[in-house]
Amino acid sequence: MGYRAVLDAGTDPVVVAGWITETEAKRKAEQMRLDQAITKVPKRLTEEEIAAMVTKLGDLRKLLHSADPQDKADV
Repeated sequence: MGYRAVLDAGTDPVVVAGWITETEAKRKAEQMRLDQAITKVPKRLTEEEIAAMVTKLGDLRKLLHSADPQDKADV
């Protein structure tokens, strides 16, 4: 039964207004939760972003070869 039908049946409008306010508050809270969850989803890298990262790293083989053995073990 919708709000209008409940009002037409004689329910106190103040009670119905309270229900509406409560429902809207819950909806807003859930929307905020959803928005926060969506922003936590990692963005997929583009080909250009991956290429830029690889370029910045330079020759990774040289870097790994000359790295401290303990650092390599930690990784």
